[in-house]
Amino acid sequence: MDSTDRALPKHIGSFHGQSDAVAKCVQAAKSHDFKVFALQSGGECWSGANAQLTYDKHGPTNRCKDGKGGTWANDVYFMCK
Repeated sequence: MDSTDRALPKHIGSFHGQSDAVAKCVQAAKSHDFKVFALQSGGECWSGANAQLTYDKHGPTNRCKDGKGGTWANDVYFMCK
């Protein structure tokens, strides 16, 4: 879950309605050298320099759908090494 006090504070792209939203968000996160990113509301891509420390600050949710988050809810992804 998320709020205006965002767990992942940096908006790095919008990929609403795109079947490859996760892949595009991966590329956006890589371009900033972020290790964790999330999709919210069906395609908003969010991250931050310390996202690996803050991604879970609002606790779990069941509002995500299809790997692309939900309303004020993040599907969180970690980069592989």
